[in-house]
Amino acid sequence: MKYLLIFVSALIFCVIVFGGFLYWKYSQLFPAPSNEVVQLTPEKRSVLERLRAEAKFQPHQFPPLGYTGAETPEDRARATGAAMTSSTPFSRSLTVLFTRAMSRG
Repeated sequence: MKYLLIFVSALIFCVIVFGGFLYWKYSQLFPAPSNEVVQLTPEKRSVLERLRAEAKFQPHQFPPLGYTGAETPEDRARATGAAMTSSTPFSRSLTVLFTRAMSRG
Protein backbone atom coordinates (compact mmCIF):
# COMPACT_ATOMS: atom_id res chain seq x y z
CA MET A 1 0.00 0.00 0.00
CA LYS A 2 2.89 2.30 0.81
CA TYR A 3 4.45 1.81 -2.64
CA LEU A 4 1.12 2.41 -4.35
CA LEU A 5 0.73 5.70 -2.48
CA ILE A 6 4.26 6.77 -3.48
CA PHE A 7 3.61 5.82 -7.11
CA VAL A 8 0.26 7.67 -7.24
CA SER A 9 1.72 10.80 -5.63
CA ALA A 10 4.67 10.74 -8.07
CA LEU A 11 2.26 10.32 -10.96
CA ILE A 12 0.13 13.25 -9.76
CA PHE A 13 3.27 15.35 -9.36
CA CYS A 14 4.37 14.52 -12.93
CA VAL A 15 0.91 15.38 -14.31
CA ILE A 16 0.97 18.75 -12.51
CA VAL A 17 4.49 19.53 -13.77
CA PHE A 18 3.54 18.52 -17.31
CA GLY A 19 0.39 20.66 -17.14
CA GLY A 20 2.44 23.63 -15.97
CA PHE A 21 4.89 23.08 -18.81
CA LEU A 22 2.05 22.97 -21.36
CA TYR A 23 0.53 26.15 -19.94
CA TRP A 24 3.91 27.89 -20.13
CA LYS A 25 4.45 26.83 -23.78
CA TYR A 26 0.87 27.78 -24.70
CA SER A 27 1.24 31.23 -23.19
CA GLN A 28 4.36 31.83 -25.32
CA LEU A 29 2.35 31.34 -28.53
CA PHE A 30 0.66 34.70 -28.12
CA PRO A 31 3.01 37.71 -28.19
CA ALA A 32 2.23 40.90 -26.36
CA PRO A 33 -0.05 43.15 -28.42
CA SER A 34 1.60 45.96 -30.30
CA ASN A 35 0.62 49.57 -29.71
CA GLU A 36 2.22 50.79 -32.93
CA VAL A 37 0.45 53.63 -34.71
CA VAL A 38 0.72 53.82 -38.49
CA GLN A 39 0.70 57.18 -40.19
CA LEU A 40 -0.31 57.06 -43.85
CA THR A 41 1.12 59.63 -46.18
CA PRO A 42 -1.05 60.76 -49.09
CA GLU A 43 1.14 58.73 -51.47
CA LYS A 44 0.76 55.54 -49.45
CA ARG A 45 -2.96 56.13 -49.07
CA SER A 46 -3.39 56.54 -52.83
CA VAL A 47 -1.44 53.34 -53.50
CA LEU A 48 -3.60 51.41 -51.03
CA GLU A 49 -6.79 52.82 -52.53
CA ARG A 50 -5.62 51.90 -56.03
CA LEU A 51 -4.84 48.35 -54.89
CA ARG A 52 -8.26 48.06 -53.27
CA ALA A 53 -9.97 49.23 -56.47
CA GLU A 54 -8.17 46.68 -58.69
CA ALA A 55 -10.41 44.07 -60.28
CA LYS A 56 -8.18 41.12 -59.43
CA PHE A 57 -10.86 38.52 -58.92
CA GLN A 58 -13.42 39.51 -61.54
CA PRO A 59 -14.59 37.04 -64.20
CA HIS A 60 -12.37 36.98 -67.23
CA GLN A 61 -12.28 35.27 -70.60
CA PHE A 62 -10.62 31.90 -70.60
CA PRO A 63 -8.55 30.75 -72.42
CA PRO A 64 -6.56 33.97 -72.49
CA LEU A 65 -5.79 35.44 -75.90
CA GLY A 66 -7.38 32.50 -77.70
CA TYR A 67 -4.98 29.92 -76.26
CA THR A 68 -6.28 26.41 -76.91
CA GLY A 69 -3.42 24.32 -75.54
CA ALA A 70 -2.18 23.15 -78.94
CA GLU A 71 1.05 24.57 -80.28
CA THR A 72 0.07 24.41 -83.94
CA PRO A 73 -3.15 23.81 -85.89
CA GLU A 74 -1.75 20.40 -86.88
CA ASP A 75 -1.32 19.46 -83.22
CA ARG A 76 -4.86 20.59 -82.53
CA ALA A 77 -6.23 18.47 -85.39
CA ARG A 78 -4.23 15.42 -84.28
CA ALA A 79 -5.41 15.79 -80.65
CA THR A 80 -9.01 16.26 -81.74
CA GLY A 81 -8.77 13.21 -84.00
CA ALA A 82 -7.29 11.09 -81.25
CA ALA A 83 -10.09 12.10 -78.90
CA MET A 84 -12.75 11.36 -81.52
CA THR A 85 -11.56 7.81 -82.31
CA SER A 86 -11.93 6.37 -78.79
CA SER A 87 -14.94 4.12 -78.26
CA THR A 88 -15.39 3.68 -74.50
CA PRO A 89 -18.32 5.49 -72.80
CA PHE A 90 -15.92 7.51 -70.68
CA SER A 91 -13.89 8.63 -73.68
CA ARG A 92 -17.08 9.52 -75.57
CA SER A 93 -18.16 11.81 -72.74
CA LEU A 94 -14.69 13.32 -72.73
CA THR A 95 -14.97 13.78 -76.48
CA VAL A 96 -18.21 15.70 -76.05
CA LEU A 97 -16.66 17.93 -73.38
CA PHE A 98 -13.53 18.43 -75.45
CA THR A 99 -15.55 19.33 -78.55
CA ARG A 100 -17.66 21.82 -76.60
CA ALA A 101 -14.58 23.43 -75.10
CA MET A 102 -12.82 23.71 -78.43
CA SER A 103 -15.86 25.18 -80.16
CA ARG A 104 -16.04 27.99 -77.60
CA GLY A 105 -12.46 29.09 -78.27
